[in-house]
Amino acid sequence: MAEKAVVQRKPDQPLAIRIMHWIHALCMVLLAWSGMYIHYPGDLWFPGAMNGARYVHFLAMYVVTMNLIVKVYHALVTGYYKQIWFYLRHTKDLVPLVKYYLWFSDVEPKDGHLNPGQRLTYSMWLFLMIFEAITGYALYMLPGFEWARFGASLYWVRVGHFLGCWLFIITTGIHVYLSFYHGLDLMRGMITGYEQPIRKKA
Repeated sequence: MAEKAVVQRKPDQPLAIRIMHWIHALCMVLLAWSGMYIHYPGDLWFPGAMNGARYVHFLAMYVVTMNLIVKVYHALVTGYYKQIWFYLRHTKDLVPLVKYYLWFSDVEPKDGHLNPGQRLTYSMWLFLMIFEAITGYALYMLPGFEWARFGASLYWVRVGHFLGCWLFIITTGIHVYLSFYHGLDLMRGMITGYEQPIRKKA
């Protein structure tokens, strides 16, 4: 009987990328849930009530910040950023991408394994994460602080942080929906490392 051989190939999603992705995803869920409870304590439920929500929010805040620093360092050192960053050349593919998602075209414009919409979202998330980190730490570390230099009080910092949270929630929802829209390949890749199943042959 012939022995089964496993086809060896390079993973589509390296282990480090997958680990950082799921740490980020877990932290963002905890941050959104606890943050919404802190903002709407009478309308939501959270383990430990306000004390529990604050503790989890602060813990997730530190973890996601450190994870972001590691992700940026990894992307720069390995060159991975080239696979996910949105460049000006991708602008011309945005209209064809909209046509694809509205079923006016069967052709999905791609550069590598991502389309320009995915690249734009991932690039935007970096700046949004930095904005949320700055405003979040300001609210946490500097209560009552006046941002006179920017002409904004802490109230507007809180508003900006809250709106940033909603932008994350909305874009993440779209991200998850489109992951299923494209099939399970991308989801499989972020779990197993391989976007296509490994075929075994006798």
